[in-house]
Amino acid sequence: MPAAPLNFLGYATLRLDYFSAWTALLLFAAMGAFVVILGMRSLAGLGPVRKWVAIGVRLLLLLLLILILGDIQWVRRNTAVEVMIVRDISRSTQLVRDFPGRYLQSSIDDYLYSMTDSAHSPSHVDGDKVGEVSFNEEPFIDAIPSDRLLLDSRAIRGPGTGTDIAAGIELGLASMDTDAMHRLLLITDGNATQGDLETALAAASSQHVPIDVMPLQYNVTHEVMLDKFIAPTWRQEGQPFTIEVHIVSTNPGDVEANLSVSDNGRLMPLEDGKTTQLILLKPGRNVERVEVPPRSAGVHQFHAVIDGVKNVEASVDGSDQSPPASDLDNKSGDMVTFVKGKGQVLFVDNTDPSHSVDAGAFLREALQSEKIQVVSITPAEFPNSAVQLQGYDAVILANVPRGEGGLSDSQEEMLASYVHDTGGGLVMIGGPQTFGAGGWEGSRLEQELPVTMEVPAQRQIPKGALVLIMDPAEAPDGNYWGAECAMKAAEALSSQDEVGVIDYAWGGTSGARWEAPLAVK
Repeated sequence: MPAAPLNFLGYATLRLDYFSAWTALLLFAAMGAFVVILGMRSLAGLGPVRKWVAIGVRLLLLLLLILILGDIQWVRRNTAVEVMIVRDISRSTQLVRDFPGRYLQSSIDDYLYSMTDSAHSPSHVDGDKVGEVSFNEEPFIDAIPSDRLLLDSRAIRGPGTGTDIAAGIELGLASMDTDAMHRLLLITDGNATQGDLETALAAASSQHVPIDVMPLQYNVTHEVMLDKFIAPTWRQEGQPFTIEVHIVSTNPGDVEANLSVSDNGRLMPLEDGKTTQLILLKPGRNVERVEVPPRSAGVHQFHAVIDGVKNVEASVDGSDQSPPASDLDNKSGDMVTFVKGKGQVLFVDNTDPSHSVDAGAFLREALQSEKIQVVSITPAEFPNSAVQLQGYDAVILANVPRGEGGLSDSQEEMLASYVHDTGGGLVMIGGPQTFGAGGWEGSRLEQELPVTMEVPAQRQIPKGALVLIMDPAEAPDGNYWGAECAMKAAEALSSQDEVGVIDYAWGGTSGARWEAPLAVK
């Protein structure tokens, strides 16, 4: 066990882990006496000052060795506390009814302000900080840790579509400073719909961060809620399937409600060809199954809605005994089914239409000859939803740039996810506005392609000229060797370089003359 630490100014300690300070002192006294006696005998020939300096150095080394063997540690103790509030803002918290203020969130704000105000905190010390993280299906930082809780500048966020308590805890842990004691205050109803809560709690425990919980409690009565909407992820074209609507009723007796389901915005015929079906809901969970006839290939987004809730007794005797109207948005749900048909390719064509030859037509005709359905669009018509891309087996980019006139950053990320996460196909065709020239270098999509987008360096060679001055007549075989040298020199020139020959003019005219004027080789 570690020995009792020695305090220094109340905030730092010296500690020996392997034995106590008294043990270290006794060891130093016993071994130090031996070092002093031995040194006085062996260093007797030295002067008094040099002898005791040598003995002092040996004693210092002995003390250092004992401290090392005892595993001495300098421990700094933090007295400041950093509290991170992790608040649930998901849709289910709207079921809470018993709170003092006008709204639940404002009531919680008032409570937190009163608790974090230094005037109400007698244990407050300099350096204490407080911050806040809110979460639904994603976590957000509302206020970074500070000496005061600042919530006035936080963004207004919706309730979202889920609850991830684990993500809120993990972001709260990551947002804390290392130079303080830590604590989390979790405000939630405990209704987690996603995330690994056990792993997040284990991470907090491993960092010795305690978590206090402020529960949000509610008891929903006289309510009808769409709990689950289940549809198959994919089906083959021409194959019927069934979708399930799970409805929970907290009414004490039977109630009736209207159920309607739409497919890509169009209401589906249900019972007797009507688009609205009257259903009977018993207390507890009810499951309604809707038979879906064969659908065409593509993406089908189903939307289920429950409305018109009323008691069964009201429909029998005509009395007005309908359950209280609910202001909760919990009576609808969405689900997506991908219906696979024949191969379908999205062809994003950005080839120049002013050319006499349609560059993209060759590939389109080749695909169509193989019975592959091709949907040709321009870059401006490229989908903005990942769901829409799922209806295609592959995407072809023909001379499509990145940025203006091509794909935006969000479309690029969506296409890269379509390739990497869902296994979609991707083909990029060259052109003056694609690959590196199209701005794809360093992009997220470049990582999914087997080529790099770096534009190769070009070597610019200027045009040259060579002038040969020939006067070899007096040398042995001078004319022959002069011609051979001229031809070898000309072979080193490019097709754009010029060459010319100047010789000495014999006869009636003296001086130099152009035997062959400068001209392209």
